[in-house]
Amino acid sequence: MRIRTFVLVGALALTGCHKSGSSSSSSSGNVPQITQRAGAIVAQGRLAPNKEGVVELPDTMQGASADKKAYVKKGPGGEIWILFVSSQESPTNFKGHLYCPQPPAQQPTKVQVLGPKGPVQVTVDSASPDGWYEVHAG
Repeated sequence: MRIRTFVLVGALALTGCHKSGSSSSSSSGNVPQITQRAGAIVAQGRLAPNKEGVVELPDTMQGASADKKAYVKKGPGGEIWILFVSSQESPTNFKGHLYCPQPPAQQPTKVQVLGPKGPVQVTVDSASPDGWYEVHAG
């Protein structure tokens, strides 16, 4: 009887450890961790955009975006939208990760943001509950 109890308790402990060890996965889907870190730093104001709304990413964060930049735009409700281009065929035809630290209650299907060539409307392909969107333009 003692052996069975020991085995059962050991199995439960291992199961608990496995669950707590899996916390490295993010609810942000396919957004790379470096992009998530850059998004948080820009949202906190630790990296500020220039007057055009462009953030030149430092060397340590250039992997967050294909063009080594983040594009910041304030929305009509005061929300901040931060775009990181992940692949680009042209300045108006790209895929990217869009971050809104305080996302709207309803998931948008299209968002007007600042992109490599100025204001652009992106289509939302998928969204995560923590304000990250996979988007494309063009």
